[in-house]
Amino acid sequence: MTEMSTERNRNAYPLNRDFLASSRLHLQHQVWISSLGYHIHPDVPLNGKTTIAEIGCGTGTWSLEVATQLPSGAKIEAFDLSLAQCPPREWWPGNVTFNKLDIFDPSPDDMIGKYDVVYIRHFICVLQSGDPMPLLSILMNLLKPGG
Repeated sequence: MTEMSTERNRNAYPLNRDFLASSRLHLQHQVWISSLGYHIHPDVPLNGKTTIAEIGCGTGTWSLEVATQLPSGAKIEAFDLSLAQCPPREWWPGNVTFNKLDIFDPSPDDMIGKYDVVYIRHFICVLQSGDPMPLLSILMNLLKPGG
């Protein structure tokens, strides 16, 4: 286990994963989307080969909604420390997968440089020492050149 992962485990996820927590996440999602007016900024080019990573997917609501808006062939890989709040596998659309991942652990080789878009939000409460730079570096490594 890495030093970063050990520190992360000592500072476990500070929120709950129960019904009320899932409801809170869903309502936050609705406020966020209604305020912005979009899920992915309209200037981001999407095509049938687009691969998106959602980091910290929580309930999976964002991924499930975006999946209906993507061109045919595009896909979303959603990740979280726990899949307890995600829908059961039989509810997943064909272009979405949910997987367990601690984003603060070293990225698996097959994820590096894979994604056209990396989506993340509401991560301020899990940043070590409040410094976003280590996380931003990890996320940038997941992007394809030009992503």
